[in-house]
Amino acid sequence: QFWKCINETQTKAVDSKTWKSCCNHAATDSCHSGCELAEAASELVEHCRQSDEMYLFDCVEIKQEREECCGLARKPECHNMCRRWVMSPMQVSKSLLANTCNSPVINCLSTLIPRVPLRQPHKYLHCCEHSNVPSCKDACRSSNTVLWGRERGNFIVPGRIDGTTTTQS
Repeated sequence: QFWKCINETQTKAVDSKTWKSCCNHAATDSCHSGCELAEAASELVEHCRQSDEMYLFDCVEIKQEREECCGLARKPECHNMCRRWVMSPMQVSKSLLANTCNSPVINCLSTLIPRVPLRQPHKYLHCCEHSNVPSCKDACRSSNTVLWGRERGNFIVPGRIDGTTTTQS
């Protein structure tokens, strides 16, 4: 309970630094400026119209979900590694993350990892053929076919902890 409390407190203290990286995804200058000035993610609605800034809001939601997973860490090493992954998922080795963290953190992250919002998912349809796992390839094709032409609310999972690659919405 001690480390959970410490991690939750630390997560709250550094939350703004995590989601702030999403400000670069703002479509309008006024939203970008408001995002940079906001102290909490909840303030974004004061500066940005969610219907116009879906990519930004998707990014913020993903960062916050990942932070919640990091709050399950029992050791500071895991919490720090998890936060590094939250900030830059492609910069932290999945195996290092898996070896550093306890099962609750890994299980939590496995449901999220790493959802990256796609601006034009149909452009990635050809990538489905590069998966070595038939079920992942089928899921990728299915999701891209169903979502053809939609530009927001789609996510690709480029490297899950279990090593598969797929697309989800």
